[in-house]
Amino acid sequence: MTTLLSLGSSFSLVALLSALAIGAAHLVGRRRARGRRTSLALLVRLLFPKSIWRHPSTKADLGFLLVNFWVTGIILAGGLWSGSKISLVIGETLRRFLGAAPLSETPALIIVAVGTVAGYLAYELGYWIDHYLSHKVPAFWAIHKVHHTAEVLTPLTVFRVHPLESLKFHNILAVTVGTTNGVALYVFGPGPHVMMIFGQNAIMVVFFLALVNLQHSHAWMTFGGGLGRLFASPAHHQIHHSADPRHFGKNFGSFLTIWDKVFGTLHTPDRERPKNLKFGAPALEPHGVTGGLITPMIEALVALKPSALRQGVDAGPARDMTSAA
Repeated sequence: MTTLLSLGSSFSLVALLSALAIGAAHLVGRRRARGRRTSLALLVRLLFPKSIWRHPSTKADLGFLLVNFWVTGIILAGGLWSGSKISLVIGETLRRFLGAAPLSETPALIIVAVGTVAGYLAYELGYWIDHYLSHKVPAFWAIHKVHHTAEVLTPLTVFRVHPLESLKFHNILAVTVGTTNGVALYVFGPGPHVMMIFGQNAIMVVFFLALVNLQHSHAWMTFGGGLGRLFASPAHHQIHHSADPRHFGKNFGSFLTIWDKVFGTLHTPDRERPKNLKFGAPALEPHGVTGGLITPMIEALVALKPSALRQGVDAGPARDMTSAA
């Protein structure tokens, strides 16, 4: 129930209703700009098209949601590095070698503001690193490909991940966020460094409410001007899911474009949705239990064989994704 009720959850009822309201306003606004009226009945059909919500891919997403509620929790409980422990070790190590906190007298408001932004950028970096490795390392791609087998996108698609994917993701985040918090602990000394809302960085909660559930949706939304140069629109992530080879290896970021710009993986989507935009990656039984949970682990083990590793880290993902087009 925490997933649905807590504001710190990306899939909370508040976040889902917020996405629904933003999506509805976007659809109505675009139709009005073209001189078209939108009745309530039409709006419902546009927001919940039967071709998407009755698709086998969507039904599989619901199954992944149920599996991940149980299996992922068990795996994470026994296999996570602790970001808080990492931050304590780094903070103490820096203090031991460099001395007392140099900015311990900084006003609390500034400390929290700086720490919140830095912590969020660390999250984005960890997300980008994890996502990049998931596409470039064959064994990781075998697991991550499960997410890309979705042929239609809905907010449920966020749960279409192999449990082992969640284990890797949270451990990488523990390193990037824990390291950042450890530096803040040394620089500013003990005390609160991040503004938290229901256990989440406050900036994260804002994005949960504004964007996260629109990333996996059929709503083609882009940002213009300065907003578009800084923030990744839902269309950015839909491009990332594209089966078009021109879009492979692009837009690994979560909500910001900063790390994609730094590492040269940014693809800015056009204002209009590309014609014949399709999603999906090749897989045996992509919407079944075997294809979604068992086969990826076998493929990952095969990819770890020395003969597979000699082919190079780009060979597996590039070959798989190209054959999806």
